[in-house]
Amino acid sequence: MMPFRPAYTLLLLLLVHTSFGDASTRVSNTPPSTFLNSAGTFSTISSHHDDTVADLTSDICTDAASLASDFQKALVVVNQQRGDIHVGHLISACEGLEATMRRIGFVQGASDIAANLSKIRTVYNQVSPDKRDSMPELLQYEMGLGIHSASKKSSRSKAAIKDTSATMGLLWLGRSLNYQYDMFQQLLLDGNVQPYEAACCAYERNMKPHLSWPLQKVCQVALKKLKVLRREHMLAGIGGFSEECYGACEDQATRHDLRRVIRCLEPMLGRWQQVFSEMGLGDI
Repeated sequence: MMPFRPAYTLLLLLLVHTSFGDASTRVSNTPPSTFLNSAGTFSTISSHHDDTVADLTSDICTDAASLASDFQKALVVVNQQRGDIHVGHLISACEGLEATMRRIGFVQGASDIAANLSKIRTVYNQVSPDKRDSMPELLQYEMGLGIHSASKKSSRSKAAIKDTSATMGLLWLGRSLNYQYDMFQQLLLDGNVQPYEAACCAYERNMKPHLSWPLQKVCQVALKKLKVLRREHMLAGIGGFSEECYGACEDQATRHDLRRVIRCLEPMLGRWQQVFSEMGLGDI
């Protein structure tokens, strides 16, 4: 058992009290382009507060830290001019996220991530290594195959994307990550919000606008199953801890690392939306 240290405990309590003060917010469906600097490259988001927390919790390893590292690898700089999403690293990061969400009880969301990853992986394995790890190049590869059909509504309408394509998988995976981002953000900004409340709000903003009425009903049933999920259980699971071993230090370390995940997702989702918009493939 860790010995009681008054100074350490007081500092930790102060950090807990102020930990939500500088968390960033994002309007739904708005590309987070503010993290792209004037040169068109992605700037590093840093926080003195996070550095301080990291010093206090550096000896605590969380699963959220591994997720953050994996997502950080997915966003790379190409020719030092523009940000690009590395598909191979993205697949690995989302496999970790899928396992995490399934473990904490978000079974439907995890299954959706797995299904979309399967579509992406099938095409990814068929493309030459020098082309498949750039998201725009992978999307362009499928467009070149002519597997998507033009919309019959008007010449300006977006392409009708083939359901089994990697493009469709990336479209819905991006929407799922927008949903996860929004939900995680709410959990960190409001210490009283419960998983069901955060999930419903994130669903309304990020998923519902893209779903048909029958699929909305399926999602509503899945969301209701989250009512029994408690905030402490969810955060402990995200951190990779059992509730019995989840104390103040583990909570602080998990929330610190979950904020790292959010900071990695922010610019990546902005680039994701930019790529899909420029290629006329829809909104994530």
